[in-house]
Amino acid sequence: MRRPVLLAGLLAFLSLSLAACGPGASAPLPNAIGAPGEVMVVADSATWSGPVGDALRQTVGGSIAPPLDIPDFRLIRQNLTNEGFSSLRSFKNLIFAAPLNDTSAVARFLEARLDSAGVRLIRAGEGTVVLPRRDLWARNQVVVLAAAGTDSLLAEAIRARADTLRMAFTGPTLAQTEADMFSRNRQVLREDSLMAAHDFAVNVQHDYFVSQDTTLDVDGQTGQFVRIRRVLSDTWRDLFVYYEDGVSGVDSAHVERVTDAALEQFIRGAYDSSYVRIDRLRPIRMEPVTIAGRDATETRGLWRMVEDFMGGPFVRYHFYDAEQQRLYIVYGMVFAPQHQFRANKREFLRQLEVIARTFRTRADAAAEA
Repeated sequence: MRRPVLLAGLLAFLSLSLAACGPGASAPLPNAIGAPGEVMVVADSATWSGPVGDALRQTVGGSIAPPLDIPDFRLIRQNLTNEGFSSLRSFKNLIFAAPLNDTSAVARFLEARLDSAGVRLIRAGEGTVVLPRRDLWARNQVVVLAAAGTDSLLAEAIRARADTLRMAFTGPTLAQTEADMFSRNRQVLREDSLMAAHDFAVNVQHDYFVSQDTTLDVDGQTGQFVRIRRVLSDTWRDLFVYYEDGVSGVDSAHVERVTDAALEQFIRGAYDSSYVRIDRLRPIRMEPVTIAGRDATETRGLWRMVEDFMGGPFVRYHFYDAEQQRLYIVYGMVFAPQHQFRANKREFLRQLEVIARTFRTRADAAAEA
């Protein structure tokens, strides 16, 4: 059987059809509602409990740091009704998903936005549609339309476009988190000090402080270690930047040794023998990303405190700056044992991700000026 393909030729039609369902072109769009970390999944109960729901939970709802059962986005299933559609389309993040071989309201909704030839191809199993759209019915909104001939074909299409789907929601969510974090009392002077001393900076939130600024020797190389922290009564967030000059690229094994050395030397526990380590007995997820226009590797997993009962999620980025001939490692970690609500830990780690993604060098800052 021929593998179904994304119906690229139908996307323009689908876009026009969707636009026709929204407010007039001249009418200003209202602001979207809902928490940035939530996605409303408009699907019937059978679709949600089957392979399509599983695919969405594994992709859009994947863990922030395996193996923690804390989804990157909380998925909330919603029914589609005539009465509820006007309020439903106000939400910030939406996915409409259905196989077209059933008669659900969501399937009829999607069919109405495809031409008859497209519907025939999808029903025959010869095509799929997985289409993210921005600001369709409200500002700062992401809507995904997902259709295929059967549940299994739709689940396959969702997994095939997993990166596209995650980025469709992650990009706007990070932008909103960044705006919320730095809307007041951003420490611009501290950022300027980082740039003056080290030729790089990250955004520093109002209650972070620089706890260490020193050197670190690993593999016969000396690098610089800068650590900023936010310490509250029931949680702390920690981020360090390590850089090493005079290198010609990225040595992944060296990155691991530097990370281990930095954690052991500088992130100490309450006891003389306790220090932080990456928990490599648990799953670790690595994937390519971009930081300030540079190819980078993102690593997610768990850290643990040696000789103590402490741990939590971490996110790390490492990349090479050719102009400076520098290796950079940016590592953020969360400790929040009293926060039983999973959303809190998710948002704490997302805040560290936001800080890491504000990284810029002196050349970057000059180019943006």
